Amino acid sequence: MTARGRRRTAMSVAAFLAAAAGCGDVTAPPGPDPRPAAPDDTLPYAYTVPPDLGDGWKTASLEDVGMDPGPLTRLVDLVRAGTYARIHGLVVVKDGRLVFEEYFNGVDFEAAVGDSIVGDWTAFGPTTPHNLASVTKSITATLIGAAIHRGLLPGVDTAVYDFYPEVGEAGGPARFAIRLEHLLTMTSGLAWDEHTYGYGDPRNDINALFSQSDPIGYILDRPLADAPGTRWLYNGGGTIVLGDVVEQVAGVRLERFADDVLFGPLGISDREWLHLADGVTYASGDLRLRPRDMARIGQLHLQDGVWNGRRILPPEWVERATLRHAETWNPGWGYGYQWWIHDFTVDGEVHPSWGARGWGGQMITVLPEDGVVVVQTGGNYHTADPADAVIRRFVIPALR
Repeated sequence: MTARGRRRTAMSVAAFLAAAAGCGDVTAPPGPDPRPAAPDDTLPYAYTVPPDLGDGWKTASLEDVGMDPGPLTRLVDLVRAGTYARIHGLVVVKDGRLVFEEYFNGVDFEAAVGDSIVGDWTAFGPTTPHNLASVTKSITATLIGAAIHRGLLPGVDTAVYDFYPEVGEAGGPARFAIRLEHLLTMTSGLAWDEHTYGYGDPRNDINALFSQSDPIGYILDRPLADAPGTRWLYNGGGTIVLGDVVEQVAGVRLERFADDVLFGPLGISDREWLHLADGVTYASGDLRLRPRDMARIGQLHLQDGVWNGRRILPPEWVERATLRHAETWNPGWGYGYQWWIHDFTVDGEVHPSWGARGWGGQMITVLPEDGVVVVQTGGNYHTADPADAVIRRFVIPALR
């Protein structure tokens, strides 16, 4: 519906549906996928080495890196059979080489309207950008690290309301205790609710942002419900503020800064950001990247901030960003600087991980002790998300 590479601006639900009506899009409610799989997907799957697209990725077979193709072969058969539904893409990198890559058909998310998802029915492939949902948050946090690395920000202890003094004064002096680190770890204390109601519901705070003329003011004017640093609360609004802070100190739009300091050095050129009213970059969600490029983000962090011999992030930032700073509502899951921290235990062996996670089954998972990066994209917006099961039941067993 939207030309890739263009600057996208959020629109009202009514306007969106009017535009969608002429584009042959699919409105998909919860339940089975609205269209059947392609005929080739019914054939028995045979593993092949990912193609060399000349995009900088070195490819190899699973056997070349000591991995067993059996578990991943079974996974693809189960995806095709519908047991693991709505998976759109699977990419595995081991020891810096792309060793597994498969794609499937599904609805390409453009908007949530009530309990339905609106988007094009798409045959996903290695060159198809995908909506990352909240995986975007981890990338925005990385841009904070890049800004600090370049001396544009003194550090994570910088007071947030120093950038918005008028808003802070209106809310009382307690707000001035909120630091960038509190936004990074989702412990700002600002009241926020994006889980009582679905993302397609206007009562959801994220959804409400799309109808605000001043999104940043809406976020920063929220009541202070807890003392900063005392309680973890999922808050995509805080991530949008982080993106706005980067724009202020860099003096350019967030996408330009990202191109200059992150995407360009990584060889990522096919990207698309969404924008809210007043030109505010939607830095907490809906960025579009190719799955191969998502894997570059994971590999950069696995390599302590170095890509092709070039330092992009300082190692101390990567280490701190992927430390457990807070405990989340999900037992066993911690939170770093917009990265989720979790240990997968398989057959009594613990595999530490950290990853970026997004609604619908978007994931970048790094298994640092195994030298593995796993990327998943999907369309499980209102259905069970098998992303963690993929890691636990198929990727880790394939490590022999």
